[in-house]
Amino acid sequence: MSGQKRPCDSSAPSSSSGAPPDKRREREGGEDGVPGVSATAVETVIKLGGVSNSEEQDVKALHVKNRKLGESLDQRQVIEDELRERIERLETRQATDDASLLILNRYWNQFDDNVRQIGRRYDQSGSEPVETPVGEGRSLKPDTPEPDGDSNQERAKDRGQQGETTTSFLATLASSSSEEMEAELQERVESSQKQANHVVEIYDSLKTTVEQLKKDQDSGAGDWGERGAGGQL
Repeated sequence: MSGQKRPCDSSAPSSSSGAPPDKRREREGGEDGVPGVSATAVETVIKLGGVSNSEEQDVKALHVKNRKLGESLDQRQVIEDELRERIERLETRQATDDASLLILNRYWNQFDDNVRQIGRRYDQSGSEPVETPVGEGRSLKPDTPEPDGDSNQERAKDRGQQGETTTSFLATLASSSSEEMEAELQERVESSQKQANHVVEIYDSLKTTVEQLKKDQDSGAGDWGERGAGGQL
């Protein structure tokens, strides 16, 4: 009996089917093409790696944008500083120009005032030179006393008008166009030139009068000399 071979039992499990159920299910699932647990884990790792790469790209893009924004802000700051310096220079230049214009306007008004006073003094004297008191300078100064009260009042009135003109001078310039300023300046130049020409005429008249007086004095001295010589003879 021991020498006889046992017949193969078809119902007995084979070596391949002797594996545990979980492993057999896993193997069977692999053979059917359905992803098992291990395949799912690998795929999850791949997906996480892709998400991580996308976040890194977003972070890099944000860094680039921030760097560009920082550079733009730096350039804007530089431009603002340059504009601020330019504005300060323009304001300083404007203040200097205003001061120069005020000085020019003040001395121009003073020149016109002096010329008018010369003409008035000559006209009031009846085309004759006015006698200058001792101690009074011949140049017309603001503190020089005038020969009559009317002239002093006129000078004070002119000074008040001059102060008002100086005060409103810059406002007039700011509210006037270039054409209006040029026309007003031309009119003022013509007025000053007319007054200066009048002073020149006064000077020529005075010069002629002095020369005539000198001639009369010389001729009178000659006559007196001849009379003295005749008396001695």
